[in-house]
Amino acid sequence: MIIIHLCLLSCLCGYVCVAKEAPIRLVNGCQSNEGRLEIFYQHRWGTVCDDGFNLAAAHVVCKQLGFSYAERSKCCSYFGPGKGRIWLDNISCHGNETYLHQCSHNGWSIHNCSHNEDIGIICATNAKIGLRLRDGKSNHEGRLEVYHNGEWGTICSDYFDQMSADVACRQLGYINALDYACCAQFGLGHGPIWMDDLRCNGSETSLYQCSARPFGCSNCDHFQDVGLICNPAKLSSLQIRLAGGDDNQNGRLELYTNGQWGTVCDDEFQFQEAAVACRQLGFPSAKIVYNIGEFGPGTGPIWLDNLLCYGNETNLLDCAYKKLGSHDCTHREDVGIGCFTVNPKVRLVNGGSFYGRVEIEYNNIWGTVCDDDFDLNDAIVICRQLGFIGVHQIKFYGPGSGPIYVDKLSCKGFESDLFQCPHSGFGRHNCEHVEDVGIECLPAITVNISDINCTFQYDFCGWEHSTNANFNWTRNAGKTRSSSTGPTSDHTLATKKGYYAYMEASNRRQNDSAILISRVFELSSNHCFSLWYNANGKDIGSLLVKDYNAIQVISTGHRKNVWRKAQILLGYGSHQLQIAALRGNSYRSDLAVDDLEIRKGQCRKKAN
Repeated sequence: MIIIHLCLLSCLCGYVCVAKEAPIRLVNGCQSNEGRLEIFYQHRWGTVCDDGFNLAAAHVVCKQLGFSYAERSKCCSYFGPGKGRIWLDNISCHGNETYLHQCSHNGWSIHNCSHNEDIGIICATNAKIGLRLRDGKSNHEGRLEVYHNGEWGTICSDYFDQMSADVACRQLGYINALDYACCAQFGLGHGPIWMDDLRCNGSETSLYQCSARPFGCSNCDHFQDVGLICNPAKLSSLQIRLAGGDDNQNGRLELYTNGQWGTVCDDEFQFQEAAVACRQLGFPSAKIVYNIGEFGPGTGPIWLDNLLCYGNETNLLDCAYKKLGSHDCTHREDVGIGCFTVNPKVRLVNGGSFYGRVEIEYNNIWGTVCDDDFDLNDAIVICRQLGFIGVHQIKFYGPGSGPIYVDKLSCKGFESDLFQCPHSGFGRHNCEHVEDVGIECLPAITVNISDINCTFQYDFCGWEHSTNANFNWTRNAGKTRSSSTGPTSDHTLATKKGYYAYMEASNRRQNDSAILISRVFELSSNHCFSLWYNANGKDIGSLLVKDYNAIQVISTGHRKNVWRKAQILLGYGSHQLQIAALRGNSYRSDLAVDDLEIRKGQCRKKAN
């Protein structure tokens, strides 16, 4: 009996096919760009659980719906609980997927959620969204108004606080807010009350990134219009420098505002904050956050304390912080940083062109990366930096030599190079070279899919023997050398002169493998991959077909001397196929394959 398991994008053996695009929609919002996320599968709409759902996943949703990007996602059935199935849980996207179902997830309808965890999305519209201050005595104070959908409106003072005021002033181009006022102190506004129940954490660059009721959904009147008084100092006037070091890329971080140079306290200051400062100074990335007192105490005000950046801001004052000049520090806590003038080179060694030990060159000396906390997100960033399309695995490729430059790398997965990711500080580590990390990337090789087709008449075509196997496949015509096993003719010509590929089981151990591997290839639509196999032998093992995007397994037992067909549906995206034969428990387990073929469209017939 043959059992064919096609884990993804397959219609065989009762498995449900997933269309190239699983439709999605946003429902129960005030406007078309917001609402509870629902996805259509198996002829019915269902919801998506908020477990693990992040902004990258929200961006995929919004792009699929035709919006430019996501403003934010909303957990906990913000737009009300849905009904029916919860189709997806623990979604993890890189952000470059075309459709939501291309992201990794538990599997359709596999979850541990209730509808109280239905995710909601708010997408950015193409309409202009701006702020202004009206009816104040100067241009840096007044009633706060929002421009949305072609109309100016106001903001309700419910929950509006100092952090919301700072975000609004920074969005208007000022350093921060001096004060805010409730209850229409700058007069009653007109038109819609666009925003209500606004809650910011202080790190946002726009009020639209803060938590709030959906645009236009308010229970306020204009007597609750919020007013604002901003610091008249403009963000554009902010200067920073590195002082006390031997060069311009290392030193104590100092900030010039209100006509005076001051320092930054090291409380909560980490690599992300250093990265923002280095980019503001014109350097590509941060190298290190120095220990306290490395460059001596500064003088003047301590302008910033408890600075909190995400790492992608362009200005330190775009980050969250205590009110400018407010702190509980002394100058003994002044922070110092180091920046790279040019990002170091990266390479893979002791392997091949797309796999090996990760090494970094700095000051003409190559060094390594420690594997502490190293995960697939870190590997994805390095592979992308080196020009590959993805990562296959993390693997040890032997110890290196020289410095260990990076330890505790912590990438999110969307960065363009590893020097944008936090780490323990360049050259700081507690590792030995036995912990040097290596990776295997997915090469961006352009392959004509016709190279996948093979009759084995002359060679193995575009297929190669895997170095991870115990032995190689063999091309053969006629009968195999062992009795009572293997085919007596090929499938293509059905003669003893035609060739096929087979696994010679003699002098091998049980579960030893022979593996053929294709090059990486891209598909823009559904294609059907098929092969013919012969499983003649009393003690036949297993025949497996694997795809690194979704493992496909064909498991066989003794099927007599007959060629049978197996098919696998391959969907949109990148693929690399492997055909693996596993030896059974005796020499009578010669497995053979012939007539490999890939063609566009659905698989027309079921496997034999």
